Amino acid sequence: MENTTRLEGEVLPLSNKIMDQVNELLVQKTAEAKTADSEVLKSSNSVQNVTIIIGVVLVLIGITAALLLTRSITKPINHIRDVIQQLSTGELPENRKLAESKR
Repeated sequence: MENTTRLEGEVLPLSNKIMDQVNELLVQKTAEAKTADSEVLKSSNSVQNVTIIIGVVLVLIGITAALLLTRSITKPINHIRDVIQQLSTGELPENRKLAESKR
């Protein structure tokens, strides 16, 4: 009987006090975790936006480089095609330049 009275008088109130403290700590840590999650989400969104911007810029640079490379390849080919067409009509490219300069 004395043990039951002691249990009810001392141990249970201390256990309840400890449980209340644990619950308060749990609430506090849950709030901290939510705050940390929010900060991580903001940071990851920022990194994602920067990555997308860098990707778009790199694609634009790649397209520009491809156009310049294509132009540098096709320009001499087009010139050769024009010369061959002139030769097929019997006109030499130098003769044409001379004729144009005499006019």
